Amino acid sequence: MDTLGTVHRRSRRPNISGRASLSGSTRVPGDGGTGGHADSADGAGNAAGSGAGYSEARAGRGKGRSSWVLVASLRESAQALALAPVPDDVDICLAEAEELMFARDRITAALADRVGRVHRAGQARRHGHASTRSWLRTSGGMTVAGASRLLTLGIELARLPLVREKFATGALAAGVAEAICTAISGLSDEQAALAESILLELAAKAGAAEVTKAGRYLRAILDPDGEDRDERADYARRFL
Repeated sequence: MDTLGTVHRRSRRPNISGRASLSGSTRVPGDGGTGGHADSADGAGNAAGSGAGYSEARAGRGKGRSSWVLVASLRESAQALALAPVPDDVDICLAEAEELMFARDRITAALADRVGRVHRAGQARRHGHASTRSWLRTSGGMTVAGASRLLTLGIELARLPLVREKFATGALAAGVAEAICTAISGLSDEQAALAESILLELAAKAGAAEVTKAGRYLRAILDPDGEDRDERADYARRFL
């Protein structure tokens, strides 16, 4: 399936009714009322952390309140969707799967932004974790590889404004964004900017596999010594 084209084939989807509604009664940090879904409130509180982190979230709710509402509503809606029966119509299943893949990638973009912010602030260590990657594995139940990919996204998207914008709006799928971020990891800002423009041009007409191959080749050209470092790092990961 074409990685970039899949998420945009929206015009031929059937009219699907009965989608899970977003409850307006979900409690979020800073709200004075009580919510009708305790799990959503607990999830929002856990995501913010405890102590100082939670207080900062409350203090900044004038700016972040809307994102908390969205996160809480998304959690509740995702739970309802996961528990809902699968449609009998296979075409509807296909269309819904494509919609969900699109939504998953946008959630990954938002998640990577937040993981990057947590990493740059060293917040995971302040909450007792050895590293941001360890926090992702512990709190998110992620594998080592999965935590590493998400952390790379969070770190590198901060200096790839064009990739970040296209990823957030749906012009780039997660696989392509990950390939670009992996390719520029460890490069200087100047080298990263050059690689970003080249790989984005390729991504307009190729999938994640092609971008990954091109990224490795481009990385070897821009940073010849980096190949040795990558091999040593890969050996260390395998050993651990």
